[in-house]
Amino acid sequence: MRPGTEVKPRHWQQIQDDLDAAAAGGRPPAHGGSTPGPRPNAPQRVSDLPPSHQQILQETGADPAVVNRLLAAGVDPDKIALRAIESPQAVEVLEGLTKRGVQDSVANKVASNAAKLDEQFPGLLRNINDLSASPKLHNPQALNGLLDDISKGKKGAATELDRAAQRLREGHDVQLGAQNRVGGDVVDHTDQEVMQLKDITSEQTDAVARNMDDAANQLAGKGSKGQRTPGEKDTEVPPTRDDGTPYTRTIDLTIRNPKNPLHGAKREEIEAFVRAEMQHVTERGSVDKVRVWVDGKPFDIEGPF
Repeated sequence: MRPGTEVKPRHWQQIQDDLDAAAAGGRPPAHGGSTPGPRPNAPQRVSDLPPSHQQILQETGADPAVVNRLLAAGVDPDKIALRAIESPQAVEVLEGLTKRGVQDSVANKVASNAAKLDEQFPGLLRNINDLSASPKLHNPQALNGLLDDISKGKKGAATELDRAAQRLREGHDVQLGAQNRVGGDVVDHTDQEVMQLKDITSEQTDAVARNMDDAANQLAGKGSKGQRTPGEKDTEVPPTRDDGTPYTRTIDLTIRNPKNPLHGAKREEIEAFVRAEMQHVTERGSVDKVRVWVDGKPFDIEGPF
């Protein structure tokens, strides 16, 4: 747990017992229910909360202004305290998603999972916080599924969040995944670019080639194995511009393994490899650009291929 977030066990147990009692049909939460929205006699400010809650919020360093806004929106004080115990930043995530109209239970799950996974993926909580708070993220509900994927071991989902947050901080409108089967892993609506991401942990260059092939199939709307029809289940097609042409279709590769020969390669070597391998990709016509990331540095190789 990060500095400033540690709380004496009795505080955690007290709030946890309250939530368990409410779920089991015992006493209701402090505001009388779990659905956001002002209620008669509901706590509206930190000073209205029980002393145990106030102590938790003070010890964790949760921003009182953020807590006050959540209370005014009718968010359960117990859940605010639980998020504060996990991280003060998780309370900010909760506020961002609540303001965006995300369902209460989903907002709490996203805030909690982001705080827990930040230990393993430093910076993830900040990414989730920025994405949650900004109207430039078109589909905040997608955060829940990506965090679930990370929890199941799909580390590439953390890269998707990182790419989207980077673009958002630059002032771009972004989308995560598909909406109505239109999209990609990350869509930048400002730059009109759709990205299919692949995290490569193998030390073999063959794995890079296979991932390029899979990503090209996905950009063609045929699924990673190229066996589906665009528009059917488990497919996504790139968004189109006003003139009907597709967004710039980018394969985004991250070489993670330092033993992979491409990890220490010069740009000329990376470009030569990409162009040679793309000649064998069935759907290379669906790719406008290949971007290779090594040690946080991107190398863009422009098509046609």
